[in-house]
Amino acid sequence: MSEDFPAQLAGFRAGSLMAGYRLEAQIGAGGMAVVFRALDERLGRLVALKILAPALAADASFRRRFIAESRAAAAVDDPHIIPVYEAGEAAGVLFIAMRFVRGGDLRQVLEREGPMPPGRVAAFVAPVASALDAAHRAGLVHRDVKPANILVDVPQDRPEHVYLSDFGVSKGAISSVSLTGTGHFVGTPDYSAPEQIQGRAVDGRTDQYALACVAYQLLTGATPFGRDQGMAVLLAHLSEPPPPLSSRRPDLPGEAAEVLARGMAKVPEKRYGSCRDFAEALREALGLTPYPSLGPAPVAVHPQTQTAAPRPELVGPDLAGTGKAAVLGGPEATATADWAPGREATGPADGPAAANDPGVGPAFTAVPFLGQDAIIPAGRRKARKAWALIAAAAVAVGLTATVINLNRAPPLGDADAARVYSGVSYGFGNPDAIAVDGSHVWVASLGGSVTELNAANGSRVRTLSGGSYGFSSPEGIAADGTHVWVTNLGGGANGNGSVTELNASNGGWVRTLSGGSYGFNGPWGIATDGTHVWVDNYGRASTGDSVTELNASNGSWVRTLHGVKAPYSLAVQGGHVWVANGDSVTELNADNGSRIRTLSGASYGFNGTQAIAVSGTRVWVANYGGGADGNGSVTELNASNGTVVQILSNASYGFDSPQGITVDGAHVWIADGGSGGSVTELNAGNGSRMRTLSGAGYGFADPWAIAVDGAHVWVANHQGNSVTELPTG
Repeated sequence: MSEDFPAQLAGFRAGSLMAGYRLEAQIGAGGMAVVFRALDERLGRLVALKILAPALAADASFRRRFIAESRAAAAVDDPHIIPVYEAGEAAGVLFIAMRFVRGGDLRQVLEREGPMPPGRVAAFVAPVASALDAAHRAGLVHRDVKPANILVDVPQDRPEHVYLSDFGVSKGAISSVSLTGTGHFVGTPDYSAPEQIQGRAVDGRTDQYALACVAYQLLTGATPFGRDQGMAVLLAHLSEPPPPLSSRRPDLPGEAAEVLARGMAKVPEKRYGSCRDFAEALREALGLTPYPSLGPAPVAVHPQTQTAAPRPELVGPDLAGTGKAAVLGGPEATATADWAPGREATGPADGPAAANDPGVGPAFTAVPFLGQDAIIPAGRRKARKAWALIAAAAVAVGLTATVINLNRAPPLGDADAARVYSGVSYGFGNPDAIAVDGSHVWVASLGGSVTELNAANGSRVRTLSGGSYGFSSPEGIAADGTHVWVTNLGGGANGNGSVTELNASNGGWVRTLSGGSYGFNGPWGIATDGTHVWVDNYGRASTGDSVTELNASNGSWVRTLHGVKAPYSLAVQGGHVWVANGDSVTELNADNGSRIRTLSGASYGFNGTQAIAVSGTRVWVANYGGGADGNGSVTELNASNGTVVQILSNASYGFDSPQGITVDGAHVWIADGGSGGSVTELNAGNGSRMRTLSGAGYGFADPWAIAVDGAHVWVANHQGNSVTELPTG
């Protein structure tokens, strides 16, 4: 939205008359619209009148879509959808007149009350679920469910009444391409589902995901993926599980966390059949009786919206104050076919549009209804690889718009889509650990160096080596976007190893931690949650095995914990740290370091536990040995109580010495060092094998470590002296 937007609406002030509505007072404003309390002089009633920016009315396709979808929303019969009295165009602007609600919105209620008791949360979630299901049956998808769009009416001598508002900017699942084909992502990062972020087709389950995020916020007082930057929030939605409820509300039943995790499942098919199903499951998990006014159970239908065409490279506003537009794309930011997990690529790149693609530089057109004018290429370019590019968000009344250029990569099973990075220029020296933080890939090499790659295109940013960094046989690496932590098996003031901290923004050395006071003793694996850093010490006979906890903000020692045996790998989530100990797994309390439990015995299938990963309600352990055929296995644990869910082994899984593991919520990826090397992908929902990738085309050569960042899987090949990049899907 241009900076002269307020001036363009200067004629609309208290006392002005517009389309039969007398403006009384401005009650809200943003980069996209202003809202007035107004009097309908024809009927003598108060309304909330939203007036959109003039630039929106100038966009013919947006104008048609806005009016058509406002009318469609007005036709939906549900007591919890805000009544729409009129939508149209007057005085060169678009407007929508709605019921005026005196009580404000749920965001304001949350600010006043903070985390809410279960009954109060359910009293908000259930009516919103009812409204959404009604809209979904009518073919509408809201796409911006959030507390600011949930209004709370407080009439005298009557209970609160909840309304869902802003359907006028929803996306109609029954609308034609001409009405929905603008290719713009509209939503609020804190509540956006992965398929919405990725530009895939959306349906009612997309709104269910947002409602689950709202429920989490009402229970805890915080959004599930709160980050400082909008880009980091979106990446978290794509690749990270929501933090467990127990870390913020230990008084709530564990079942509630499972319901929320299902509502926020990365894959829509894993969510509930309807928003009502989610709401009722949450009530039951919280120990409440069914909500009495939901009415008959809805039929779970999910008409999909038209999938937006893959976006081309994006040139955005001046983000760095340089006076030049920030180029968020690049030579690699090109469009490919539509894809979805578990199926082959289909869509524009395979059809006539691809055949007619000139493959030349695109023409740019301004998109006026974003927070700042963004320039988006009108054309598309072909390539086998595409990258996720996330631009800035613009705040509006009842709506936050974010422009996303999220071109999707080919399926993982396509060896042609793999990229192998090797050679002297990358500075690899037998890479054995890898970490990602969204925009960077960090590779630790046993030879004594750390290489930073650009996650968008795999190019080398820098290789760090030399005595000043303190590297000495680096064995582990962890990154949180601000800091990079490296364990050094050798060196240190007492010869027992050290930990080096780097600045993630420029690779600069911050400090090297060593000496007896840190308790390092052959430091190997490392993990961080941004606040704490956990280091496992594989141990030497004189001092034994242990785990050291550090303060991530200043590197200071917090505590050294003993009682573990041959720790090899760690994973941290919420308030828990999981340590793989050779033939057992220890769970620690991240807040105080106390041991919660140690899991061992034949029933767990542990045998040379090489790696461990945690996501949501599950912990996944890679066992180098054992298994039904002696070729290794993977153990799946319940994160809430440590019980075995299943042990995956035998030849059908393709395991042969698994030694690295990572998980993105929907998929589990196992790096296997046997038989030339391979990567196996599992379905995180049920543990079934989706595919095993092997062969020269992937460049695997003793793949030792593996990491995923949502759009890409990165594999460190120890013997191959290389890194393989795979697209997820």
